[in-house]
Amino acid sequence: MKNTQPLKVVVCGHDQKFWNSIQKYLEKTGLFIFKEDFWSGHNQHNKKRSKECIRWADIIIAEWTLGNAVYYSKHKRPHQRLITRFHLQERNTSFPGKLVMKNVDKIVFVGAHIQQECIQKFNLPVEKTCVVSNFVDFKKYHKAKFAGSEFNLGMIGIVPLRKRMDLAVDVLEELLQQDQRYKLHIKGANPASYPWLMGRAAEKKYYLELYSRINNSPYRNRIIFDPPGDDVANWFQKIGYILSPSDYESFHMSIAEGLCSGTLPMVWDWEGATDIYKYLLPISDTKMAAQTIETLRKSSSRALYSKQSVDYARENFDRDKVIAQWQNLLVEKPTATLSSPMSSAMSSSINKRKAVIIIWCIDNWATFHRREMLNEMAKHLKEDVDILLIEPGSHYSAIKANGWDNDATLTRFVQKKPMQIAENLYRIRLIQEGVPDKLKHLIATGHTDKARFGVAAKKVVDNFFDHDPHIIHWFYKPNQTFKSFYPEDASCIYEVYDEYTQDFGSGEMIEEMIQLEQQQYPLADHVFFTSDVLAERKQSLCRSSSVVSNGVSDNVFAKYRYANTLSSTVKRRSVGYLGNLSNFFNWQLMLKVVEQLPEVDFYFHGNVEMKSLEAQIPIVNALQQCSNTIFTGRVSREQGAAAIARYDCLLIPFVDNEAMDAVNPLKLWEYFAVGRPVVSSRMKAIDALKGHVYFADTEAEWVNEIQQACSEDTYEKFLDRCRLAEEHSWATLTDEHARVVRKLVDKVHQQIL
Repeated sequence: MKNTQPLKVVVCGHDQKFWNSIQKYLEKTGLFIFKEDFWSGHNQHNKKRSKECIRWADIIIAEWTLGNAVYYSKHKRPHQRLITRFHLQERNTSFPGKLVMKNVDKIVFVGAHIQQECIQKFNLPVEKTCVVSNFVDFKKYHKAKFAGSEFNLGMIGIVPLRKRMDLAVDVLEELLQQDQRYKLHIKGANPASYPWLMGRAAEKKYYLELYSRINNSPYRNRIIFDPPGDDVANWFQKIGYILSPSDYESFHMSIAEGLCSGTLPMVWDWEGATDIYKYLLPISDTKMAAQTIETLRKSSSRALYSKQSVDYARENFDRDKVIAQWQNLLVEKPTATLSSPMSSAMSSSINKRKAVIIIWCIDNWATFHRREMLNEMAKHLKEDVDILLIEPGSHYSAIKANGWDNDATLTRFVQKKPMQIAENLYRIRLIQEGVPDKLKHLIATGHTDKARFGVAAKKVVDNFFDHDPHIIHWFYKPNQTFKSFYPEDASCIYEVYDEYTQDFGSGEMIEEMIQLEQQQYPLADHVFFTSDVLAERKQSLCRSSSVVSNGVSDNVFAKYRYANTLSSTVKRRSVGYLGNLSNFFNWQLMLKVVEQLPEVDFYFHGNVEMKSLEAQIPIVNALQQCSNTIFTGRVSREQGAAAIARYDCLLIPFVDNEAMDAVNPLKLWEYFAVGRPVVSSRMKAIDALKGHVYFADTEAEWVNEIQQACSEDTYEKFLDRCRLAEEHSWATLTDEHARVVRKLVDKVHQQIL
């Protein structure tokens, strides 16, 4: 029921500088009346004043989750709601662990990385946490750039030491070797103006040495110190790149402010950076920062990167959107958009669906390339089927050491309790080794190495789901040895998206895989192939099969795409590649092409799989050392989507053999989703797309087709590629997967009846 009278809100805490701007706009809604309970320290306050506030309030907001939040969690009244805001420094105190959680309605974090860390550290209930970012007055900061801004680096705030101004100076040094027009603008107070800072020996020494280094350098006049003030929006008009070289941050407001103005962000890979700024490619070191800045300054991709930055800020940090989130938190129960992004623990009541599909993943869920497909299939099947993802890795200590899961999650997994991802989608690892002594009695024993995983998976289903569902095992590779994993009363689906009987790099036949396939195909109740070529080669071995193309989560990629409307003054073009860089990548060809196109910048986004490239290491090294190549390593879906949307054309340079001839590249549909032209090796599986793809065989053809794709592309072709991606969205394609699953489940139930 809506309140007819304004809600009375008490805000308690020692420092309201971050809250005041939020309160200002909430007051304008007319829905709230505010009082402040000022605390003189983290745990010092006027108890009489606090008690008066408790008698008065409908809602209590603890700004900072410190002693103030603990006090109110102990003394609030049953009808009152308590919302605490968690910044950064609280994680290094004991206060969050002292909260009376039954009296806390919501803990609001400014960043997901702090949320995730503190949920584990203080055992916070996931469902009582959420993320609401800081906000920026978008209109105030969205101003046109001054001429020459592309040579100006900026940094706001250099205190304390963790802000790492020294790295910003290092970047300037690197850039001045390329062009003497670069400058570094530092905005903020002088460190010497902070007595508490100068009282710390290590911090004082750091700044004295840094200032001495600057004053004795040839570039001392290229570093400009601008005073603090409320003119930041105007200051950004002259800044082309905003730097965040910090060791760690909770949010880093200056980055969000810079995005509004189209300033390009250079954010080091501090923890949580890509949780907040999802589309960014994080910077690993000063050399990478300098190379990225200098490349972007001359690149066709710069304008699109700036546009992405502006739109990302508007969508995620705009004042009106963030204030609306706070209004929802205060007026009513938090909306679905405010729920935690964390995987939550399972409830004790599970819907009684007819079947459970056990997906035997070949990668961690976070990076699994079938993740988007499985998410969409789960939606189609939410009325009929639960999906249990079994991630690889059975050694407790190794999984923890790799950072894949923490102790709390691994303990749940040992107890055969999955984590929930979506309404009918759950994940677990079948932990068998390296388990702490206190948990060893929970591990299944007495089975062969392979069979025990099937037994453990069945126990998870039996223990966790409160019904007796039919089990369907879903496999991806022939060497997963289906027969060892599931009993005869279960069903099996095999999804084939690659030619595993041949080496991807050489095309040579792999006898072991051929024999396994001949054994495995007849065991599967249904086989999905991702290309007609794969189906033609293998469907005679199958009891039942169908072809479902690879696809794309179009919404992930589409939000970063723009039609390319570049200025004719831009000289350097940019092309990109997204995906693993293994032995199926044509390294020799790419090296020759890159050398022949020195006026083009080549971006490669993906993990370089050196283990499979021993014979080609000299060529790999040569390509990485070219002045017009940038290798970023593995990127997230959001990072990859944003990156490839900035380039003039995109590449699929695969080697030519029968194994690759059968590939329907996942990346092709991702490329189409951002609308960019594609230059690709010829593959029989995508031969029908001749009118939509620039195909090339020889080195000369590749050079020519890249030039054509960069210069002759039209808006009509852009729209045509976007349409193809929409037709191949996973939301559409997985309807066929779901149809087959339902048919299989219904058949089993009819036999039982």
